[in-house]
Amino acid sequence: GLVERAERREHDLAQGVVFVVERELTGAACTICVPAFRVERVEAQRVRRVVWMGIVAFCHANESERRRVVGLCVRFGERLAAEQRIVARTAVQRVVAQAAEDDVIGVVGADVAGLIAAIKRRQGQFRDAIVEYERVAKLDPQNPNITRNLVYTNSALRQWPEARRAAERWVQMAPDSLVAKIQLGYLDFEISGKTDTLQRLLRLIPSGTDPDGIVTATRWDVAMIERDFVGAETVLNKSPRPALDYLNGGNTPKTLLAGCTQLARGYPAAAQPLLEQARVEFAAAVEESPLIADVHANLGLVCAYLGRKEEAIREGRRAVELRPIAKDAVDGAIMLCYLAVIYAQTGENDQAIPLIEQLLKTPGAVDSVNYSITPNDLK
Repeated sequence: GLVERAERREHDLAQGVVFVVERELTGAACTICVPAFRVERVEAQRVRRVVWMGIVAFCHANESERRRVVGLCVRFGERLAAEQRIVARTAVQRVVAQAAEDDVIGVVGADVAGLIAAIKRRQGQFRDAIVEYERVAKLDPQNPNITRNLVYTNSALRQWPEARRAAERWVQMAPDSLVAKIQLGYLDFEISGKTDTLQRLLRLIPSGTDPDGIVTATRWDVAMIERDFVGAETVLNKSPRPALDYLNGGNTPKTLLAGCTQLARGYPAAAQPLLEQARVEFAAAVEESPLIADVHANLGLVCAYLGRKEEAIREGRRAVELRPIAKDAVDGAIMLCYLAVIYAQTGENDQAIPLIEQLLKTPGAVDSVNYSITPNDLK
């Protein structure tokens, strides 16, 4: 029924992802680029069509194409919820509900069904999101993406035992996933304050395996946590990559991590040119995407390390304005984490301490980077 109705439409829906991205989203004044994207403006009618197109494209696609279609639908729908545009969000939820009624969820799979949970999480309904993810996990118990979301959502609530059990399942489902292993190691750090699991898992990764620089970034992070600053510098020097997968908002210039290492070693003069190189890159990202909160947060952070106090605080606050926690409980919490670190780094203790105290009780203020706000991260 769904496919037959869709095939009567004037467009060739079999184009799937290409159609959704290049035609529908452009027409709706939206831009999606993988892995990062932004929503400039949303029209409810087109929102419904975009999600329907994704579902229909799924029905036509092969397995690899299906995953991409599903990912676009989920991320697009999630960000709509984050934007808090009531009409648009309702449109997405109506599409998902209609899909369930038409038994399309069984065709599309658990990823699209997980859209409901993703929206709830963005709305701050973390416990309800866990209920939804667990329901979907029962429908598709071998889906690592759903298990991954259970790890992140339980972590957001600091439900460490539940998060760790989910992480162990994730590693079992996806034994080749570096991210799964690394997240398991970070969970043990959050629980115990020790990096033993992270170090053990990193030793198991073959030399030269470092997609997106995530392994180098993790090794650097572990060395910094252990106060092995010479070791952290060595890790960075061994990597030929100019950028690593660490902060939000795209690749992180390796010069930022190198500059932080020199600051930790007590060599501000050596840190300054490295941090300035990173600042130039982050400033260019802000100029290119001025409405993206992440890039403002990153620029604010490096400015704080450089001692550019006013600029750092301005950029940190701008990030919070662009992605307020009241409208996006996931990214909004992270933007507040950035701001807390910026306040602390610039000596604004009267601003930093109350915000850190608040974030210690705020769902979502947890991440596997140096702005994460948990007791062990703060130590």
